[in-house]
Amino acid sequence: MAAPFIATSTAGWIDVFPNTPVRFEDLNIENILLVLEKTWINPDTQTNLEVFQVEVCEGGVSHLNLRRTTYLFPTNGATLDQFKAILDAQSAGNKVVKYTDLIAIGNIENTITSRPVLINEHKIIRKVYLPSEDVTDIYCDAFELQAKQLFVDGDQTTAVDYYYEYYD
Repeated sequence: MAAPFIATSTAGWIDVFPNTPVRFEDLNIENILLVLEKTWINPDTQTNLEVFQVEVCEGGVSHLNLRRTTYLFPTNGATLDQFKAILDAQSAGNKVVKYTDLIAIGNIENTITSRPVLINEHKIIRKVYLPSEDVTDIYCDAFELQAKQLFVDGDQTTAVDYYYEYYD
């Protein structure tokens, strides 16, 4: 049986460099953009793994030069809620919030089946609630992308924080 996900001992991979392991504890939790669970096939071993996909804004010499890097960490049977508990324990001031139904990333429809996602509220620059579709369009500050767009089901937080789409 695999060891459970433990932040201080789990090694992961940079998505584009699967032979380059990185330790979760070395990531800056405050710069996490989003986290979701997915299945990933390691191109070196052809092994199908359940992983946490962690997108982090990092690597620049200033806030303006940060870029988004995607890391993959084996879940080892842990859930997204357990992963969030680790984030909360490591950084009490983090604002990583669980949204229950991620529908799509970007403007590509049906790219994702509905699944939970963790989103860093510090990185959200705008939310637009579309009442006709009961979907919230979230724009995150992803630096080189300017605004990463995530679509989640429903109005996930207080409506006061939202910009509403008005129809003529």
